[in-house]
Amino acid sequence: MRNYFSFNLKTKAVLWPMLIVWLVFVLYSLDEYLLFGANKIFSLTTPVNLDLVLNVLLCGLLIFVALVVVCSALYFVVEKSVAAVVYKESGFDTDFRFGEFFKQILPDILFSVLTLGLYAPWFLTRLVRYFSRRIVHGGNVLEFEGKPMMLFNISVLLYVLPMVAYEIAMKEVTERFAEDQSMLLFWSVLLLGLFFVAISLYTTGVYSKWLLKGWYGNRRLVSTASMWDGGWFVFGQLFLSLITIGLYAPAASLKIWRYFTQSLVVGTDKIEGRFGMELHMWRDWLYFLGQMLLLIITLGLYMPWYYKKVYGRFFARIYVESENKPTEPMPDFE
Repeated sequence: MRNYFSFNLKTKAVLWPMLIVWLVFVLYSLDEYLLFGANKIFSLTTPVNLDLVLNVLLCGLLIFVALVVVCSALYFVVEKSVAAVVYKESGFDTDFRFGEFFKQILPDILFSVLTLGLYAPWFLTRLVRYFSRRIVHGGNVLEFEGKPMMLFNISVLLYVLPMVAYEIAMKEVTERFAEDQSMLLFWSVLLLGLFFVAISLYTTGVYSKWLLKGWYGNRRLVSTASMWDGGWFVFGQLFLSLITIGLYAPAASLKIWRYFTQSLVVGTDKIEGRFGMELHMWRDWLYFLGQMLLLIITLGLYMPWYYKKVYGRFFARIYVESENKPTEPMPDFE
């Protein structure tokens, strides 16, 4: 038996939080000009050259303020979104309190900025955990089980180190083959491909090993996705999006979404239910493409409507199929 979700969100419920986030990103894109202007003022009022110190302090301050504003807006988006979800004709209750949330994120964001992002895995884990443990459905409390050290290891091994290696290798290739454009192109494409492999593994690792694990009452929620198999699947979707100049991107997004949704199982000792997602690929690709184009044309201002329409359409395709006679053991948390 299949039980479907639904997502009955009104655009106006998330309009202002999302527009605030959009404004933050617009202002953040202008940080170079803001820093230049502030630096100019300081250089006129003091004989000491404080360029480096000033830039570091202003960058840190801008990042801190931007993250505080974005996380505050995220609170209201999550609050309204959870209230819009229905499963088995029953809604999800929440016990969110903005004052309590704000007191938690302030030191977490500050530590993340001061440690140059090293504390970010702990910040993100606490953020997800804050929301999850305050959501109740049918008397079942959600509890996030992801560990910050796991996210830290995944990020370092599959994102930070590959990025550093890519930058170093690209610099070396550019210098060595500056006169040979064919070899430069060959090595550039090869290194970019390897970097995309690392990003694909990182994406799968985050979802399968960190994010998609928790509790629904006394039942475990676990992803059965393999990091390596999933990584190659995500890489294939990204590659097709790249060679089609983005035309395949909507289908890639939907297939990746379905892949991780179908990897979820729920149960106590035995698997009692499996998640699934239905797609009508050509129609859904065309619809998703239209929404993405509207988002691009409006420079992101369409985001509240995009969010409501895309999630409203595809969240209703997600279901949990119950096992009549559970026999397969539930996988453990890794």
